[in-house]
Amino acid sequence: MAQRSDEHKLLLDDLYPGEAVETFDLRERTQVFQHFFNDEWLFGKFLFENDRESSKDYMLRFDIMNQELNVNIYSASFIIPKDKYRGFVLKEIKGDQFVEHVFKYHEVDRKKEGEELLLYLTDDLGPFSLLKYLYVEELPSTYVPALDAGNLNKKVIQKHKYYLLKDDRFELIPKGQNKAKKIFNRYADGKKFLSDHNVNFKNENELIALINYLNQSYLKKFKS
Repeated sequence: MAQRSDEHKLLLDDLYPGEAVETFDLRERTQVFQHFFNDEWLFGKFLFENDRESSKDYMLRFDIMNQELNVNIYSASFIIPKDKYRGFVLKEIKGDQFVEHVFKYHEVDRKKEGEELLLYLTDDLGPFSLLKYLYVEELPSTYVPALDAGNLNKKVIQKHKYYLLKDDRFELIPKGQNKAKKIFNRYADGKKFLSDHNVNFKNENELIALINYLNQSYLKKFKS
């Protein structure tokens, strides 16, 4: 467990004006196992209630394995407690494009306690949103001493789930084609798109195209 770092309490004071924000020093951990969304530090902002952003940019890195947001302070990694923010935005330049990765905490399943940190894959330009939950699974060592064969180290695999958000309701998009089609066939525009396109629901770009089509169709009807 990371230790509290009192000397860094005030460095993030602008997140909550007049209130010190405690951080936790990763250097105090005896063992740190991490798997990052962004291997390199990226500039970004914290998100608070009502999508209010922090007043300044910070160097951030999201640790998928521990579901923790790391902050670079004087070239050292620190953790901001989850109860101090509602999400964050990571800013990145890919080729000639400026990309913002928006993460927000949401209560996906009201029957379960806690929230999940979801990545928005589509713009907020209509009633439909596509979100992605990132997580990792550890596979045990495959080493067999008697044969002196296999891998001694554990293997970490990054995995994900896709969610459809509409009317404040989250619905897990199944990986199976038939079950996934049933979700989108409930909407006339979704049914039309699926009849014209052979959508692979495991393909992120194809899912994004489907959601964008639903939103564009909705906006056309709304404007007419």
